[in-house]
Amino acid sequence: MDITKAKALTTPAIKARFAPVLWEPMPGSGERFCGIVLLVPELDTTVMLTPAAHVVVNTRRLKAMLGAERGESAAGILQQAAEFMTRRLHVDSALEACLPPFKGFSVGTVRRVKGFTPEQVLDTAVRLVSAFGNADDLLDEGLLENNHSTATTREFLARVQTAFAPHDDERRQRFLRRVDTNAGSVTIDYVHKAHLVQFATAPVTERQAQNMRREAEAKMLETLTVRATVMENNAQSRLIINTAPLFVGGISSEAQDTASAAMAHYSAIAQVHGFDTTEVSTHDEAVHALLSLD
Repeated sequence: MDITKAKALTTPAIKARFAPVLWEPMPGSGERFCGIVLLVPELDTTVMLTPAAHVVVNTRRLKAMLGAERGESAAGILQQAAEFMTRRLHVDSALEACLPPFKGFSVGTVRRVKGFTPEQVLDTAVRLVSAFGNADDLLDEGLLENNHSTATTREFLARVQTAFAPHDDERRQRFLRRVDTNAGSVTIDYVHKAHLVQFATAPVTERQAQNMRREAEAKMLETLTVRATVMENNAQSRLIINTAPLFVGGISSEAQDTASAAMAHYSAIAQVHGFDTTEVSTHDEAVHALLSLD
């Protein structure tokens, strides 16, 4: 192999900027820790990397640091701050302009990181700025408590919502609709007229596969519940599959096989229950898919 070509192949595909968000949970104590990491791709990075604020200290660690009651409250505050800052990053990806919503928070020094995959970039950023944080929980892509989406799907959907409805409240309200049914309240990612649309993601690791498959199955079941009890089976149901993780540079054949198996599973269940499926690799493609439903 030509040595120049070999060098090009080993160049990290992703370049990103990141910054720690420091928090002083007990005002006046002077004790701060990194609870959130902001991460955005560089302009010349073509690999899908969604700008986001990641909570990097889990509830268990917070309870050990602050006590059970304060730790539980701290986890909620960090999650709210991260969601607010993620929305800010979708509007303006400048880390310097991403101000925290609460007192006691401050954004630290912006730095740069490189990696071959989004997981590697996030893991490196967390390890560089947090003594207490652990990227393992983030990389597992588990279903978060009181949230029906994995982190990857949630961030992708937030990007789609921002692009689809930047200044239109009516359009924005179509997303994450709570629907009351005879079996309880469920969340549908996008509702418009007779269309019920859910988002899921193609996994590229075995540890992602179980939770992402469960995510897709749960969302389709929720949609079926709405169809049967609220819309009397008149709804048109669709599952939009985010395939962006498949386009990360240097993806292995094992990752391709994992994704293919999961997507075949999604399609089989969707076909049985009367769902249309759409594969999208960018948030712009997802926006066009939603616009086609008008």
